[in-house]
Amino acid sequence: MLRKLTLAVFATVMCAVPSWAQRTPDSPAKHANYLQQTSDVINTLQSWYTQSSGLYQTTGWWNSANAITVLAN
Repeated sequence: MLRKLTLAVFATVMCAVPSWAQRTPDSPAKHANYLQQTSDVINTLQSWYTQSSGLYQTTGWWNSANAITVLAN
């Protein structure tokens, strides 16, 4: 279950952030919704980060690197 949720959040971040960055929201409410969704996804992703190993729970180094790249972008 946790692995499926991790993959779902990661896929959401990978898909949502680039499209959000390229579009101009139609209204301030829509813009605030994108910001809230982005914040929620980042907070969830970061709750799975293991500082001692530098990896995210249930991922290997490659997928952890992808997650960090998404956060940097």
